[in-house]
Amino acid sequence: MSRKPNPWSSDYDWQTSVHGSYCGQSHPGSDSNIVYVKGTCKNNGREGAQGGIGVHWRSEHGLNISDRYSGRQTNQSASLEAAIKAVEQAKVQNKDNIVVCTDSQLVTKGMNEWIDNWKGNDWKTSKNKDVVHREQFIKLDNLTQGMNVEWNYVPAYSKDGCNVAAQKLARKATGKK
Repeated sequence: MSRKPNPWSSDYDWQTSVHGSYCGQSHPGSDSNIVYVKGTCKNNGREGAQGGIGVHWRSEHGLNISDRYSGRQTNQSASLEAAIKAVEQAKVQNKDNIVVCTDSQLVTKGMNEWIDNWKGNDWKTSKNKDVVHREQFIKLDNLTQGMNVEWNYVPAYSKDGCNVAAQKLARKATGKK
């Protein structure tokens, strides 16, 4: 799997709602291969927490997801689950080149920077602690084998229209019964 550095990272100019945004400007490649993912958790870290995921495909609205997340009820777990769902959808659609955009640094740094070291260190962090979301990262890593996935960070409050759409889908899901 190819993990490319993010040309749209926070090191670049995010001063406007569209500069650097795949939603706001053209991207080399097909819009149908760009997906924004968001996980959120109502009452994160407290009793009664409820996670939701949002998956927003740029040009294929029929693939968008707003769903509850039934695993570990945290924002981070829900974000990883949203990424997993997006990759699963891409595989079903025979999309082997995708761009996953998220405001979760855990997802982007985990897939771009840390996962190879974790695997080489028997799923231990640089501080010799167990990787907290190990099972989700293993699943995501396995799913992306044979794919070219670009993991891009989008600042949470950048007002990127597609990130906002994914966030709305995730928040809507936390209210589902």
